Amino acid sequence: MTKKSSLKKHITLRIIFLGLCMSFLLSYQSGQFFLKGFDLMRKEQMILAASYPLAGKKTTQVLGYHVAADWDHVPKKIKQVFPAPPQKPGQYFKHFQNWWYFAPPETGYFLMLVPTESGASRYVSLVRENIGKSIRPAKGFYVDPMVQIALWGLGALLSFILLISWSFRGLSQPAQALYNWASQLRLESIDKKAPDFQYRELNELSAIIHNSLESMGEAMKRENEFLGYASHELRTPIATLRSDAALLDKISPVPSPKEREVRDRMIRSSLSMKGITETLLWLNRNDQEPLQYSKVNLEQLLKQEIQTLRYLLAGKDVALQLETTPCTRNLPQAAYQMLVSNLIRNAFQHTQRGTIHIRQRGSELQIVNRLPAGKSRASTGFGLGLKLIRKIAERFQWALTEEKSDTHNSVIIKV
Repeated sequence: MTKKSSLKKHITLRIIFLGLCMSFLLSYQSGQFFLKGFDLMRKEQMILAASYPLAGKKTTQVLGYHVAADWDHVPKKIKQVFPAPPQKPGQYFKHFQNWWYFAPPETGYFLMLVPTESGASRYVSLVRENIGKSIRPAKGFYVDPMVQIALWGLGALLSFILLISWSFRGLSQPAQALYNWASQLRLESIDKKAPDFQYRELNELSAIIHNSLESMGEAMKRENEFLGYASHELRTPIATLRSDAALLDKISPVPSPKEREVRDRMIRSSLSMKGITETLLWLNRNDQEPLQYSKVNLEQLLKQEIQTLRYLLAGKDVALQLETTPCTRNLPQAAYQMLVSNLIRNAFQHTQRGTIHIRQRGSELQIVNRLPAGKSRASTGFGLGLKLIRKIAERFQWALTEEKSDTHNSVIIKV
């Protein structure tokens, strides 16, 4: 069976992924607003610098900016970075040298074509070198604004994860308590009231589980009572029927062939009913009821059960092959005899034609029903017998192997 992933883990990972995406998006947006704020401030300063008159000169210095009347008088460093001049009024160029997102650049180049009120145009430029050194304070610890934005985003993400973990912990504890309660719920403790799981939905779910198990327990109790009463009550008329059949044989030891057929049918029916009632009683018996162990001759017990149930093969085209070896084991005789009886009864009852091969080697018993070639396989369901066989094998930890195909049915039991 494939192991399924945890619902809690699935939801938590999805929410954390959503929080990671939101943190990254907002951090990136904050960084872009920070850079655009610098550009907007610098543009305002360039426009202000271009508003100062040149006083008959071609260039001037205003607020640290170089203002030129034409492109020829723009500084060479600016021309090396921006070979072509701005073509449209208000066009703004910038370039950073040796810059990555989380540290200030080494050098910044800025150029803007600014129209004046008189209709002329000015080339305003700025070369700013050693930007990192210039913005660092003389004393104290400096953290780049981009790093601050990243740290704030990471802090917000961690806070979000902690909040989600705390919230899920508050929700998972009642859910885990419900799981533990439901996994330990048994029919014996069904009368106990369900605990409070803090949330209305969980309490309603626990009530549904409790009511369903309670209804199932009541139904099983009624079935067990009926099973026990019916099985015990049937034993008396079955015993009476068998006694009367034996008494009839003593009164009339030489019956007619028709009467003998009727008597044999009565005996066979009483034996079948006896096996059914014993099976029902065993199924209704407490699994913890102690059983007595004794020395059991497996070969002799097998032959006795075959002889008792041989009537089931009367009138059938079935060949019986038997292989046995002497073997004695210390076993619960009643349970083992009932298991062997049900195995043989199933083989005899559900095989109409073909071969039944019964092999007993030591403590291993194998029964194989071989079917004729070209014939469809009839139903081989054991019914109560199969349920009893599996229950006995499971209780005493005996190895049980079942094989079914269109040509044969095989059951192997090793005690």
